[in-house]
Amino acid sequence: MASIVQKKNRYYVVYLYDSEDGRRKQKWESFKTKEEAKRRKAEICFGNMFPSTAKTPGPCLCTKAVPV
Repeated sequence: MASIVQKKNRYYVVYLYDSEDGRRKQKWESFKTKEEAKRRKAEICFGNMFPSTAKTPGPCLCTKAVPV
């Protein structure tokens, strides 16, 4: 599941993925605007975009599409 977290004037997309060595890892990606963060969250949840070092993304439990 990907989440958007706001800290001060930045937005972070936080999600879990399985690394190459089989361990579960958490990834934080930073964005200046909420729209950029929403776009990235949609890519992760619906476009299967995840770090190139990962074998598979973590389960994304998004229940509806994020407006872009």
